[in-house]
Amino acid sequence: MRKDHLMRTLQLRTTLLVVIAGLVQGMVLPGCDLLGGERSADFDYDGWRTEEGDCDDNDPLVYPGAIEVPGNGVDEDCNGSDLPLVVDGDGDGVPSGQDCDDEDFNNAPGLTENCDGQDNDCDGVVDNGFDADGDGFTTCGADLSFGTGDDDCDDLDPNNHPGNVEQCDGDDNDCDELIDELFDEDQDGYSLCGDDGVLGTADDDCDDANAAVAPSLWDDCDGLDVNCNGLVDEDCSSGGGSVLYCYGDADGDGVGGSATVVTSDTDCLDAGESGLTGDCNDNDAQIFPGAIDLPGNGVDEDCDGADQQSDCAGPLVTATAGPASGDNNSTTLVVGGSGHVVLSGSLSCSSDAIRDQYSVSFDCGGPVSFVLDWAGAESDLNFAVSGAATANSTGAGDSGPVSHSSTAAAGTMLIELWCVSGSPTSYQFQIDWD
Repeated sequence: MRKDHLMRTLQLRTTLLVVIAGLVQGMVLPGCDLLGGERSADFDYDGWRTEEGDCDDNDPLVYPGAIEVPGNGVDEDCNGSDLPLVVDGDGDGVPSGQDCDDEDFNNAPGLTENCDGQDNDCDGVVDNGFDADGDGFTTCGADLSFGTGDDDCDDLDPNNHPGNVEQCDGDDNDCDELIDELFDEDQDGYSLCGDDGVLGTADDDCDDANAAVAPSLWDDCDGLDVNCNGLVDEDCSSGGGSVLYCYGDADGDGVGGSATVVTSDTDCLDAGESGLTGDCNDNDAQIFPGAIDLPGNGVDEDCDGADQQSDCAGPLVTATAGPASGDNNSTTLVVGGSGHVVLSGSLSCSSDAIRDQYSVSFDCGGPVSFVLDWAGAESDLNFAVSGAATANSTGAGDSGPVSHSSTAAAGTMLIELWCVSGSPTSYQFQIDWD
């Protein structure tokens, strides 16, 4: 009896030691639980049993919450499916299934469309926004470069684009920078349909084989209808002969105003007279029919009845803000203004005479007028503008503020400011584009 009791005691102690050892090792004995019941084992020792959600108890990398490897055909985290493989070939953050061009990071949904022959924003349309008239010709052309001969010169009119047939309508239909060139045989600047592009109106050239006959010319007593108004020699004096009426040209720009003057010779070439009329401001030599009309400055330079408006989306001029390159005497540029761009800063003179340079880019087809103002005396200051008339201020004793005006062509121009002498003076300057 005592022997049986002793054996049972030893068996219980052995079982207890085995259970304690299993707990210490963090495992459960195969085929039993702590209460002696039947249970499944954790054969891969990943801490998860089958009844706890381990969907593959032979693989220690497979259990609930494991890291899922996309596209390998294995459900590591036991959520019922493998994670799909996401491919982003160009590294732009948009997967291939959503990216219209997964080989170019410049093309993805949400990007800004450029004129480059590609669908940058993945909306299915190439260079949308750069062919406003839908004629198949963009503003950057087939060579994808702005300012070249294959650009659409008028993206608001589908009748004007490179390769189109020139018509007599007052437009540059073939974008060769010539208007109605096939309809001005005598090359006098007047076409068969005139500036209004309509045949049979008063501004038509009534004799396109004779350059001496055209609208707005002076009828000079030669028995011809020189000015195409249907009248012959109407500008001669009532007594006939060689006495001629001319238009007064007060500003000397070659085009007279509406007032007439009498000349005793047979032409209107003397000072203060012209055989042409139509000058809408005969006190300004920069204003006459055919002059360059600077866009957006409120002045009708070409006398067509309105100031040319910019067709740009933004200001006429953009400028590079930041310190000037070169001398490093100038402060950081400040760019501002409404409807125009103003650059301002200070120039500290030293004896090195190195020029401070500022880069200014034009958004429009230009030209653009500008004014440089010095706030203070400028006897030892100078400036130059590449691509524009150079205005210098090397005279002694100029007192400020002083303004210099000029006109710059389209594109990018370089503003250079420098000191003539070595005067250690700081000058404030402002460059204003209207």
